[in-house]
Amino acid sequence: MSYLVYAGAGRIPSAELAFMRAAFSFIALTPFVTAHVRKAFSNRSGTLWLRSVSGAVSMQCYFWNLQNSNVGTANTFTNLAPVFVALLAWTFLRETINRPEAAGIALAVAGALTINAPWANPPRGMVTAIGVIGALTASVSYLALREAALEFSSLLVVWCLSAVTMLACLFAPGAVWLMPHGRLWLLIAGVGAAGMMGQVLMTRSFLYVRPQVASVLALTSLIWGVVLQIVFEHKVPNAGEWVAYALVLLGVALLQLTAPSRAVAEAAGE
Repeated sequence: MSYLVYAGAGRIPSAELAFMRAAFSFIALTPFVTAHVRKAFSNRSGTLWLRSVSGAVSMQCYFWNLQNSNVGTANTFTNLAPVFVALLAWTFLRETINRPEAAGIALAVAGALTINAPWANPPRGMVTAIGVIGALTASVSYLALREAALEFSSLLVVWCLSAVTMLACLFAPGAVWLMPHGRLWLLIAGVGAAGMMGQVLMTRSFLYVRPQVASVLALTSLIWGVVLQIVFEHKVPNAGEWVAYALVLLGVALLQLTAPSRAVAEAAGE
């Protein structure tokens, strides 16, 4: 999905593309959540809407950065979210992180930060600011998602996020929207399908792992996006960027080997 958003730069505004992506999920999932929509407006739906609002803001920042930098840079800023996740979970939820997990998170975050080094083609100031805001709101979204996933079905969580994102996109600043035509519809369909599947699978992952772990596992999207950029755009990252990506992969691998399983699907009623 990240590569397709990047490829749409100059052809379709990021806010419009985010709207289309959200609309795709909203329409596709509506038949499956109709019977459960009332639950989204119950007294226990606070985390569901916190997830939706913070996720919508994060998605706007992410899409904007994808079109104003490149796949690797946009993803490295998004990958700063585990720093904020760990701090927020430690501060408000009194959660602890074991040493292997801490080492994995440290490696992954070090890789994300290395992209800002002079030898790694650092981005401009606005990209950095938008990236940090996106990472912070993403961390709030991740923590809220952990609770929402226990109370609501994965499809309903993604459906609500899509609805809020559609509304947020209508008020986002940026280029004037245009009527898509020709191959742009294929690009939009690809973003929508990949985005919806990614959201559903990510939501499911929070049933089994802690928010810090699930958020760091999402770092691997950086690698897949960069690979597609190399294959189709022939834009190869420099040595500093490769170091950053390698650190991220090492951190994720360590987390996969040491993270305890949290199979709570039965408690979630799924």
